[in-house]
Amino acid sequence: MQIVQMIVGVIVNVYALDAKLG
Repeated sequence: MQIVQMIVGVIVNVYALDAKLG
């Protein structure tokens, strides 16, 4: 399931970016 892996990657990326900016 590459799609699920990609979605999880995007969510983790956004979460990390939010934590970095916040």
